[in-house]
Amino acid sequence: YIQHLFDRINMNPALKESPGFINNITVKVPSLLINYLDKQRLLTLPEFNRKRDIAFHSSVDYIEKNLKRNISVKELCMNSSASLRSLEMAFEERYNISPKAYIKAARLNQFRRELQYAPKSKKISEIAQDYGFHHLGQFSQDYKKLFGELPRETRKACMAE
Repeated sequence: YIQHLFDRINMNPALKESPGFINNITVKVPSLLINYLDKQRLLTLPEFNRKRDIAFHSSVDYIEKNLKRNISVKELCMNSSASLRSLEMAFEERYNISPKAYIKAARLNQFRRELQYAPKSKKISEIAQDYGFHHLGQFSQDYKKLFGELPRETRKACMAE
């Protein structure tokens, strides 16, 4: 994944300034690295051994694997064998948001990545519905709140590159 990012930068250095690249470097890469190290049992810090932290990492992995599904927090609790309160505290400690907000942000981020690489013939609304965003007005508001631009502005910027 990291190699792919740098290959794209080598082909088009202007991408370094794009919000998508900055998001990948500041959010996605660290998350992938932490999850990889955790899976390889290379993280030996005590904080990663608490039940809450194990449930957190399990939940993040589950979310990443199921971004196109409407995942409920109850489903996360069942999957990670953690209580609702434990998951809420774990997400609050790390990201200062609820598990539900994290799910929405993860889905919006993945939607954005797909939007940037999707063929022009694929409608924005089709991609949004692939990720379970059926109320397009609310989806656009949420997207703008997170990224500071509307989905069509993101697509237009990607097409210009």
